[in-house]
Amino acid sequence: LGDINTAEPGARAGFAGPNIIEQTIRQKLPKGFQRAEFLLDHGAIDMIIPRHEMRDTLASLLSKFTNQPEPGSTLEPDVIIGPDATDDPAFAE
Repeated sequence: LGDINTAEPGARAGFAGPNIIEQTIRQKLPKGFQRAEFLLDHGAIDMIIPRHEMRDTLASLLSKFTNQPEPGSTLEPDVIIGPDATDDPAFAE
């Protein structure tokens, strides 16, 4: 299992701020550098979720990854059925 990186719209992510980075590398950074939208476009995060949708979106993702119904759902989780035990020669009469 991997990880999912999310951010709120317009969020800035990074260890040092853009001014520090520009001074360190002596280059101008691209517009929007370290902002969620830039990071999404460049594969550093997987999705941007507005704060008011965060709880429902994360609950939905977790339900998919754990094969559980979403909170408040009346649907049963998918059931993965393995091979029928009666097909196994060890169970033959």
